[in-house]
Amino acid sequence: MNINYIEDDRKGQGQPAWFAKEDIAARAEAAYNRHTQFFESAQHQQRVAMAVQLAKGAAKLYKAVYETARNTKEGPFTEVKLDKVEFARGARDGLALMLTNFGFEFEYRQQSQSFRIFVK
Repeated sequence: MNINYIEDDRKGQGQPAWFAKEDIAARAEAAYNRHTQFFESAQHQQRVAMAVQLAKGAAKLYKAVYETARNTKEGPFTEVKLDKVEFARGARDGLALMLTNFGFEFEYRQQSQSFRIFVK
């Protein structure tokens, strides 16, 4: 077997898009069910709403906004993702500063043009 195929399989590349979406949905449901009290708390929902509002306000254009329940070894969190996002000049830096001031962790992925905010 070709070593490249083994590496692609290990990374999950070559999977159909529906498989990835189903996997994300199943993991999100499991995280939500395991930490329902956390995800339903008014404080967490307010922080998620704030992150969404800040991100939408800074974006010039975006394809979609996703809110996904996640769970890692460090604990549960909601990932807010702006997909295929474009920012006006300087707006991304301004958003980064605001998010930092409010204690959010975030990352921008240039390759996929996505901005992700981690609400803990």
